[in-house]
Amino acid sequence: MPTLNQLRTRLRPWRLPVAFVLALALLIGWMLSRGKEVELRSATRQAIAQTLIATGRVETPAQVQLGLPVAGIVETLAAKEGSIVKQGELLIALRADEARASLAAADAAVVEARARLRQVEQVAGPVSSQQQRQAEENLRVAQREYERVEAMIAQGFVSPSRRDDARRILQNAEAALAAARSQAAANLPAGSEMAAAASRLVQAEANLRAARARMANHELRAPADGTVLSREVNVGDITQAGRVLMRFAAGGTLRIVTQMDEKHLAHLKPGVAGKAVADAYPGQPFDVVIDYVAPGVDAQRGTVEVKFSVPQPPAFLRPDMTVSVEIVVARKDSAVVLPLDAIHAAESESPWVLRVRDGRAERVAITLGVRGMGAAEIAKGIDAGELVVTASEPTQAGERVRGKAPRKAGLQGVPGMTR
Repeated sequence: MPTLNQLRTRLRPWRLPVAFVLALALLIGWMLSRGKEVELRSATRQAIAQTLIATGRVETPAQVQLGLPVAGIVETLAAKEGSIVKQGELLIALRADEARASLAAADAAVVEARARLRQVEQVAGPVSSQQQRQAEENLRVAQREYERVEAMIAQGFVSPSRRDDARRILQNAEAALAAARSQAAANLPAGSEMAAAASRLVQAEANLRAARARMANHELRAPADGTVLSREVNVGDITQAGRVLMRFAAGGTLRIVTQMDEKHLAHLKPGVAGKAVADAYPGQPFDVVIDYVAPGVDAQRGTVEVKFSVPQPPAFLRPDMTVSVEIVVARKDSAVVLPLDAIHAAESESPWVLRVRDGRAERVAITLGVRGMGAAEIAKGIDAGELVVTASEPTQAGERVRGKAPRKAGLQGVPGMTR
């Protein structure tokens, strides 16, 4: 039977492992009592705004292709790509010698017809009236002479042959008066001479309009205020009738066309204001306003077309530019706010969080309000100052947890975010 000293000698090698096991057990127990180290977020009270962002393109009221109804040789190019022009401004002119000569002839004919009408009104009319009065006086003289001759014949002072001469003079005076009256009537405002002169003027003016139209067919002018997008010909080119010579964007109120997710339809209403920025000029935002929301939804993409007007378009804005639009659809000046990465099932009807209470994770149902960039309002469920386990942590309700120590260079800009 081994002695006591022998037993002590045999057990001495086991002293170190037993001590290690006891120390390890104490360490594990201490760590379990502290809880699992997790990343936490803090709910804070602050202002929050919900914004929607979409990408679209600048649209002008109309983009048209311009051409001429006649063939010809390009003589003048008065505008180039990118030129901003006014309505009626000359863009392209074809050689038009024959049309120009016809226009000059028609213009001269109008001048002549107007002169003829003035002559009838100012000269022929008064002259014919005077001639009528003279003819009436001549008739009265002839009538008195005829009566005097008749009396002298009755008294036997002259032979009856004098009657024939007096009658002939009287008849001529009557005929002259009839002619003078006809001429005077013709020169009245409703008379035939005046009507003929007025008709010749109308005809000459119609010919002038036709000549101008033929001339205009050789000149391409801006149909409205706008911008020349492209030019398809050069000086000297022979063009055919109907050929596209220029592409033109009409001016007016510019609009930005976007496609927005249909889930935001409740916030998309005419009159909602926002900000836009062109990709080419990121540092120069400008104001926009919703002025059209499509009545239908694109079933394949789940989007709705939204158009924004630009009340004061910046000078750099061009048709088909890519533009990003941001609108504020909701805002609260004071709300309990939590980062979105701490919210489970944020897009569902039943969002929830793991709140830390007495060192343990506790599942709490919440109600979301305004949603901003990277954060959301907690309308119901938790209060400002409470800590929540981030959704990325593999933590179950009931587990004991403790927050990780923040690193020196933590993330900035999100309430309660530490690493």
